[in-house]
Amino acid sequence: MKRYVLSTHLDNDPNAGTKSRRDIEDIVLKEGYTRLVLRKRFLTGRFKIARQVCILAVDLLRVLVCIERHSILLINVPLPFAKWQTPIVAGYFKFLRSVKQIKIAFSVIDIDSHRRNDKKQEGEWNILRTGSCFILHTKPMKEVFVKQGFDAGKVVLNHLFDYISEFEPHGKHRALTNQVVFAGNLDPDKCGFLSNLNDVGNRVIFNLYGEPAKQYDSSSTVRYMGSASPEEIVGIIDGSFGLVWDGDSIDTCSSAIGEYLRINAPHKTSLYLAAGLPVIIWKEAAMAELIVKENLGFTVGSLREIGAIVDTMTEGTYNQMRDNVLRYAPLLKEGYFFKEALKKVYEMI
Repeated sequence: MKRYVLSTHLDNDPNAGTKSRRDIEDIVLKEGYTRLVLRKRFLTGRFKIARQVCILAVDLLRVLVCIERHSILLINVPLPFAKWQTPIVAGYFKFLRSVKQIKIAFSVIDIDSHRRNDKKQEGEWNILRTGSCFILHTKPMKEVFVKQGFDAGKVVLNHLFDYISEFEPHGKHRALTNQVVFAGNLDPDKCGFLSNLNDVGNRVIFNLYGEPAKQYDSSSTVRYMGSASPEEIVGIIDGSFGLVWDGDSIDTCSSAIGEYLRINAPHKTSLYLAAGLPVIIWKEAAMAELIVKENLGFTVGSLREIGAIVDTMTEGTYNQMRDNVLRYAPLLKEGYFFKEALKKVYEMI
């Protein structure tokens, strides 16, 4: 059975898009998949919608011609298309399944309707309903799918994003300190809590990595450490713990983006583990269960709790967490978890 992965490239950059999406493509290409491309171009000027339709139509026709009958097509979602394009894409996938007798496996990176608190994004669900099976990360996300009418028996849980990188972490040399890393999007409009880190207290020091940088002037407790590519940062980040937190408040994960942690698996969790950093995560996050069960870090209800927990933690307790993390790191960097999910997909379809 021939296997394909649908790659959605932005503009003319074949490397654009999220790292999680690129990593999945790299993993399956090494497993013998063939890449099929849908381009997403940000056009301006006259007739831009007509031109976008033409580009999409050409790519959809190319996929139809190239794909063999009775194949497996892996698709990462969400797809980077406008709302008006989703009915076209959903109808096309349904047509493709019928004409080519293929099986579509959706790898769900995010659910935009929940991430953006836009429950009216029916187009997203219409695309997903063309799938034969679904790779999700958490049990709460699976529950969301079941509530939408999907068959629980068609869901494979992946638990963690892999994190492909050739850079070696210096995790084996990490020691217990009060330094906590936060890496990723530093835009205060997305992560409003970052503006209040000085209020956490208890001598906790936050090392920030990412962009934009200009809003973050270093202080005694908040230090901007620069940015690097998603691959390089694994070998650069310095601290004892990695923080998974979102929203506007340091006392809970608030707002739609904070609440989204209840169902999703944040990619930065995998970044920290790949870098050899034990994780600090909101106690109500979907990933909290795994972090506690595997002793890969600890949970908090408020960032104000971090200082007291670290102050009473022993070197032995920290070293055990660190060693557990270091057992996970090579698995994440070689794509182990997605490969295991694929095995279950093949059994299912």
